[in-house]
Amino acid sequence: MPSRNVPFLIPGAIKDKDNIAFALKIGLCATLCYIVYNAIDWLAADENLISIRPKAATNRRVNLSAGQASLLHWLDLLFLPGLIVLAGIMIWAKRR
Repeated sequence: MPSRNVPFLIPGAIKDKDNIAFALKIGLCATLCYIVYNAIDWLAADENLISIRPKAATNRRVNLSAGQASLLHWLDLLFLPGLIVLAGIMIWAKRR
């Protein structure tokens, strides 16, 4: 394990001209690919293909009984926040 702290971002990385140029090139390439893809669909004479394509919707419903829904409600309301408070108290006690 390294003995020194390494920053998440390198200082000045956002201001570096090489990094900015790289980001602009990537953005331009992605935009051009999108335009070419839609142009090919347009040339195929199928206007229905020219659009922002949505993801297919899937049915992800959960069927719960009234008791299960009540239990889930109380777990969300009390148990999960209680765990966070308990962890905070434990960290506070350890640092004290």
